[in-house]
Amino acid sequence: MACIGVEKLPRAVVRLAAELHAIESPHDTVVCILNRPSRRTLQVLNCSYPGATVVSLASNQEERATIKKWFAGRLRFRPLNDTLYGLFDGSAQPPTGLSCDVLAIDADRSTAEERQGVVVGLSQALKLRRRLRTVVLMSGTQCSGGIAEEYLVGGVCFRFRVPPAGRHACKRRDCLVREQCMQRATCWQSRWAELVNAAWLTNSTCVSSRPSYSSQGKAVLCVASISSEPTICTRGGAPLLNGVAPKPLKWSAPPHWRRRSPRPGPGADANATAQIALLRSWRYISFVPCGNELCLVFKDDVTETWVGSLRSADGVHFRGAPELVLPSMWAPGKATHNLAILFLNGSYYFAGGRDRGCRIFARNQPGCRPADPRERGIWMSRSTAGIHYHLDGDGKAVQLAVSTTSGRAKLPAGLKAESSTWVNPRMVLSGRQPGCHERREPELLPWITRGVCEYDGRLSLAYFAGRFWLYARANLGKHGQRFVQVTSSEDGISWAPFQLLQLNGYRPSRGDVYFFAAQANPVHSGSLLALFPVVHHGSGCICLAFSTDGFRWSEPRPLIHCQTVGERTTSHPAAGLVRRGMYVYIWIHENVPGVNIDATMPWPHQLAAQRSNSLATESRVVRYRVRTDTLLLWTMEALASFERPQ
Repeated sequence: MACIGVEKLPRAVVRLAAELHAIESPHDTVVCILNRPSRRTLQVLNCSYPGATVVSLASNQEERATIKKWFAGRLRFRPLNDTLYGLFDGSAQPPTGLSCDVLAIDADRSTAEERQGVVVGLSQALKLRRRLRTVVLMSGTQCSGGIAEEYLVGGVCFRFRVPPAGRHACKRRDCLVREQCMQRATCWQSRWAELVNAAWLTNSTCVSSRPSYSSQGKAVLCVASISSEPTICTRGGAPLLNGVAPKPLKWSAPPHWRRRSPRPGPGADANATAQIALLRSWRYISFVPCGNELCLVFKDDVTETWVGSLRSADGVHFRGAPELVLPSMWAPGKATHNLAILFLNGSYYFAGGRDRGCRIFARNQPGCRPADPRERGIWMSRSTAGIHYHLDGDGKAVQLAVSTTSGRAKLPAGLKAESSTWVNPRMVLSGRQPGCHERREPELLPWITRGVCEYDGRLSLAYFAGRFWLYARANLGKHGQRFVQVTSSEDGISWAPFQLLQLNGYRPSRGDVYFFAAQANPVHSGSLLALFPVVHHGSGCICLAFSTDGFRWSEPRPLIHCQTVGERTTSHPAAGLVRRGMYVYIWIHENVPGVNIDATMPWPHQLAAQRSNSLATESRVVRYRVRTDTLLLWTMEALASFERPQ
């Protein structure tokens, strides 16, 4: 079809598409139409890129026929099942082997869930960039003033377990679960604005017109280019661990942990053992000394029931059944969600817990109710008898049992919430601690209280220069913009106001730091070091940084590159870098289970994302070994690069 109607298009859009975002090789341009395009989008593409190859991911035959009329002779189809996800399938990853100079996306889908699928998948679509200059055109119905529709979301609303009594009653103190419910939708223009504010999209221009292809309101067309600036993960050369071969961890589990489940649940893998099931769900891994051995500490799932550990002599080969560190039902407080453990002078300290002062329940349980009193802030406790949970008087670590019916790990019968090696528990920080940053909104995440820190991310506890240092997540935006805030204390009781970190060369508004695993530097007594996952303009990596005062940190240096899903990396560093002789061990948890699922993800897409977790991306933990003099060199280079205050 000839270039028609160009005189009716906004000149700013035509100019941006054809001139400001000019492709280096116009005759080699690849235009990708990711879903159903509007007529206005087709006009812009046809008039701005007349010689381009056009790739369409449309699967609907009617949509295909429409596109073919505009680009006959230079169109090829790349079918993709996008009926649920809005942009891509449940993997939330862009199609392999496809890259584009121009991305065309339409926000107007047939259902609310599909429209939210476009919002969720937008950041993944930007990964299809082919060159430094990549154009994005996005169209949809105007909604910048707010959106009234709702969609079915997975995991936001709380509900009491049913039935509340009887044979199948919940035996835990926290008998609430998060289930799907209806949630207010996010406007596609709001997500576009977030990407512009983060400088991921640049030179953005949006224009509106009368309702031409939508009966609900004005049509809006936005045009921008994807940022070509180097990211934290790509500048500065190769990652520090490039060329270092990792060793995957091996766990020799007891026989009953390696038996197949006699009664696998609906949708469960019939061949999965208790060992395999745990390896597919464990998260937030740490390493701490256990006598002459090393203990790998982890929580059993995203919504955890317990924190446990495995033992190893070399940090690679582990044996035995998991031993209990702390159950979620621990009587003083629920500290397992984000537990941080510190080994100091023969004693162990932990910090963990959230402030959930108000909960919004499902629609059949309306209103804000008082939270579990065990979840009103961060708890601290100490143990001089190891990290493991002991039954009263016997001095033996509690081993996790395997259910004879489901074949999955469970807490042993007769375990008491009051029995523990952890003594003198104290709630040390509430969500109202001065300086704490929490800018997410209860309208989108109804379990939080406005202005009160939930402490939803993983905590880190360190000891340096005569003080305890606690690093927690700072939520600096309504969505994304995760960063780090720190407080310190001489006695572990009275804590200073939170302060945001200063991370040289990094702007918190332009990326996400998922957590910050800080510790005393094992090769340099005058500094701290930290490992942390970063997503910056779509690039993901595990970074290393150093500090001499706990507040100001050196510019992040990537250890390894990794894939991303939205604002999260698919791999996490383990907390606890350990020195053994002339070497230092660094552990990385690859393909972290559940990291591709967000609390606000539409329920159908969450199910699709769960199905996409194939055995090809099985989770595993690997160990890297680095010489101590190499780590010392990295330390001195980082400290020398600090910008001294004026």
